[in-house]
Amino acid sequence: MATQGLVARSSKMYITIGPDNPIIAALRYGRANEPIENPTGYSAANRVAWPFDAPACATVPPDEFGLVQYVLSDFTALSITPDGKLDEVGVLPSVRVNLLAFGSLPATATISLAMTRSGGEVTPWAVHVWAPGSSDIPGCANGTEFYRAMVEGQADVRIHDLEIDGVPVDLGPSCQTERPVDLRLWGEEGYQALRTGNLAQFDGLATGTRIPLDSPYYFEHNGRGLIPDSTGVDIPPFVGCASEGDDLSSIVTAMASGPNNPVRVSQAQPMYSGVDPDDIFKCDAPGFCPAPPTSAPPMPPLPEGEAP
Repeated sequence: MATQGLVARSSKMYITIGPDNPIIAALRYGRANEPIENPTGYSAANRVAWPFDAPACATVPPDEFGLVQYVLSDFTALSITPDGKLDEVGVLPSVRVNLLAFGSLPATATISLAMTRSGGEVTPWAVHVWAPGSSDIPGCANGTEFYRAMVEGQADVRIHDLEIDGVPVDLGPSCQTERPVDLRLWGEEGYQALRTGNLAQFDGLATGTRIPLDSPYYFEHNGRGLIPDSTGVDIPPFVGCASEGDDLSSIVTAMASGPNNPVRVSQAQPMYSGVDPDDIFKCDAPGFCPAPPTSAPPMPPLPEGEAP
C-alpha cells in the first residue's frame, strides 16, 4: 500500500500515510485450503456463488450465474528500518496530524496504528477477491470486468505527542481507542486486484452481499452472515489518556473520535517475491518488482452535510 487517507467528520483531522512513509506489507496469496479439512496446500481457483447483485449486462438473476473464482489472502503490515530491514510486524507508519482542541485551539498529535493481536500473534487483514470468468455471468461478454475486491481487518489507534496551541500535553503511553477500528476497504472503479488502484471506504461506494458467506472457502468468515453496504470508519472514544493524574480521555475523544469517516488507500504494484527480513525490498522476480509509491490519493467525499 503506497498511501492512505482518512478524514474525520467535521474536519477533525486528515491522515495521510505516504508516499514518503508508505505502508509496506507482506501478502500471503491464497490461504491453505486443499483439502478444506486439515488443509495441506492451497488453490487459487476456488469457486463460490456470486454473492452480490447482478451487473447491468446480466440476462439472468444471480442465482442462475455460474460459480465464480474466489481467492482469500492475508495482508500483514511490516515496519521497516531506514536501511530496509524488518523492524516490527503488524505496525503501520506513524503520522503527524492537525486537530482542533476545545473547538478552536490549533493542536497537533502523532497517530500510531497497529494491527490487532490474538494470543500475541498479529491478526492479518483478509483480502477477498471475487473474479467471474467470461462465461460465469450470462449476458456479460467479459465477466472479469465485474470482479469485486475488499480488504478488511482491525487496527488499534493510539495518540501521543499532543501539542495544544504549541504547548506539549502529556497523554501517557496508553492513550488509545477503547476498541479497535474496523476497516472494510472496497476496490474502487479501475482498481486491479492485487495490482494497482484505489481502495476506499465511505457511504455509497459499494453494496454489500445479498447472500451469506457460507462457503467453507471463506474459512473463519464461514457462516458469519452478510457483508453490509460500504460506510465510513467509526473512530471510537479514547481511553487511558492521562496527564499528571488528570484524565484527558474526553478531551482527546472530542478532538479525534467520530462516526462515518471516509478512507481512501492507493495501492502500488506488488512485488512477487519472497520476504527477506534483512532486505525487505530485495526482489528475486525480474519484471515483478515493486513500482515506486504513488502520490497521496484524493480526499474521499465527506458525509453529506459535513464541512470540507
